Amino acid sequence: MNRFFLSTTMLIGVILAVSGCTTFKAISVMNGGRPISGNVQSSEIPFKIKGEHMIIVPVKINNSDKQYNFMLDTGAITVVSKKIATKLNLPFGVEIVARDSTGGTKQMQLINLDSLQLGEMIVAECATGILDFSEVGGKLKNRNLEMDIDGLLGSNFLRYFKVIIDYKNKKLHLSNEMKPTVTKDGGYKIKFTTNMQMGYAPRIECTIDNNTKAYGIIDTGAPFLATLPLSLVEKTDAYKFRQVVKAKGNVWGAAFKASENNSLLRVKNLKMGALVINEIPVISLPHKHILIGKKFLSKFLVTLDYPSQMMTLTPYDKLDFASNIYSFGTIVNKDKEGKTVIVGFWEGSSADKIGVEIGDELVMINDKNINELSPIEVENIYYNDNINEIEVVYRNKSGLHKVKATKEMLLPPL
Repeated sequence: MNRFFLSTTMLIGVILAVSGCTTFKAISVMNGGRPISGNVQSSEIPFKIKGEHMIIVPVKINNSDKQYNFMLDTGAITVVSKKIATKLNLPFGVEIVARDSTGGTKQMQLINLDSLQLGEMIVAECATGILDFSEVGGKLKNRNLEMDIDGLLGSNFLRYFKVIIDYKNKKLHLSNEMKPTVTKDGGYKIKFTTNMQMGYAPRIECTIDNNTKAYGIIDTGAPFLATLPLSLVEKTDAYKFRQVVKAKGNVWGAAFKASENNSLLRVKNLKMGALVINEIPVISLPHKHILIGKKFLSKFLVTLDYPSQMMTLTPYDKLDFASNIYSFGTIVNKDKEGKTVIVGFWEGSSADKIGVEIGDELVMINDKNINELSPIEVENIYYNDNINEIEVVYRNKSGLHKVKATKEMLLPPL
């Protein structure tokens, strides 16, 4: 059973509101960008996977000799960390309001870089946000300490190219060629649209449970399989048959805000074009779109032909998606004092049954001192399918407690 990883995801939205004459300036900056790749028709770039899902690629800023580590994020605009922007003495820009996948907002500087280069492909005057990454994650921001990236390479850069993401061989291919992608046997062609306000992120038409329509964002910057807007939960078969699991506390965080009132459920099917995926677990978010992340995309050779606005998904193998989540059901984080505390868990999970509460401090897991483990490493234990039982020592107001917890499925059986 594949694990379902609940973590923080990066920037999703773009311009929500700007005031006065800055509106025109912001739109002008966002519309900026022109490819200047000369006679170069294509470029292949090896990438690394960092953590659970982050595609890391080497990028040059303003013709720099140094290469910077950017996360490829089709669900975001391009962003440079404030730390790197300061080192490069990047200018101040127009102030905008950016939005994440939970609806959290933050003011951000928006500028046009002289140039941004990935492999041999260059975009001049590329719109770029400047963001303090130390503030990313809201209440769950400490979970991002391992991120250690210099920026995000978003769809406003990628929109000039045909982009092929080869998860299996860890290669990224960008090209200027306008030839249509040939669909191999078993492949799926799905039309998408883009718009400036969503940072040119690919948006596709989806159908949930055969009759509920919604838009989905192709989001390489997200670790999950898929999410569901909160507004659609009550329209699902799972809700009708009372098979929705509610969260206590915070089980999901985005760039600027931790999400609350989340639910976990299994949708009967998710349809996009001719592709239909049956009985998959999704988490609800206060976002108006479905978000389709790495757990889904990595099953395919993904081609995003931005100029033609066509996505081609070619399965590597026979498609097999988990229909349930095998877990202890707990989400942890470091507090201000550096303690590892429980910040959320799923109702009815093993964690709920043994009586843990929000704010309880974890002391040991399987005889390992918790101070030696990051929150991500703790969840790697929780969601490792080969670990069925753990022994936990935790502390609350009544003292130390030592308990054994057995991993269980979070959703009702089919």
